[in-house]
Amino acid sequence: MTVDPELDIWQEQWHSQDAIPAGLRSKVQRQTRAIRIARALDVLVTIAMGGWTTTWAVTSRLASVALLAAATWIFIAAAWIFVIVNLRGAWAPHELSVAEFVAVSVRRCRARLRAAIFGGLLCIVEVVFCLEWLHWNYSAQDPVKTMAVCAGTVVAVGLCIAYYRRQKKELAILTGMNDTTPGFRTKRKKAWRRA
Repeated sequence: MTVDPELDIWQEQWHSQDAIPAGLRSKVQRQTRAIRIARALDVLVTIAMGGWTTTWAVTSRLASVALLAAATWIFIAAAWIFVIVNLRGAWAPHELSVAEFVAVSVRRCRARLRAAIFGGLLCIVEVVFCLEWLHWNYSAQDPVKTMAVCAGTVVAVGLCIAYYRRQKKELAILTGMNDTTPGFRTKRKKAWRRA
């Protein structure tokens, strides 16, 4: 019976790997599930919004509705391009080691930071376009509805900012960085205490 030397090398490498803590492994697995669920929701939004505006444009045969459908597909394409580029290298750990599991968590956290910024900006651009489209096509627009849309936009952007801050804290924990540079508020408090 011959022993495969390559199999022996693999077994050595496997036994030499650091044991990955169960909490870290489960966190990465939860993140992976969340990424997959988010992609499924992205597909549903693409089908619903893209399909609805396209159907409306075809059935109404209005140039303004065709413009809305085209803008919708441009926004959807921009979002998909961002999602694909943003998650490059963050889908799974490249190897089974503690360092790589932490590294993929850091990459995913940085991707979520970029997504919060992109999401907030895309929300603002979409709402501005939609309000302008409504204004030009339905000039007798209800100001209450306009204010409701603007308030909803402020809430959505506020949620993006809160999410960004939470992810920033998580990134600081993951990378072990302590921000020692005092911010504006810290400097102001220290100046107030000295006075």
